[in-house]
Amino acid sequence: MILIHLNNVPKTLQQPLSLQALLEAQNICQHSVALVLNEAVVPKHRWSSIQCQNEDKIDVFAVVAGG
Repeated sequence: MILIHLNNVPKTLQQPLSLQALLEAQNICQHSVALVLNEAVVPKHRWSSIQCQNEDKIDVFAVVAGG
């Protein structure tokens, strides 16, 4: 099992997941969010290739347009 912290909430994963699969499993829309992994912004094109690791800290931020 893998323990991660998603938006400061502990979550246990039964199997390794990519960041993209994690967002899908959590029903988080991927079109308007930014993802930070262990305090580093992860470009969207890399979400499918990065696997969640034990004790990862993952923060998801909604992107909001303003004026």
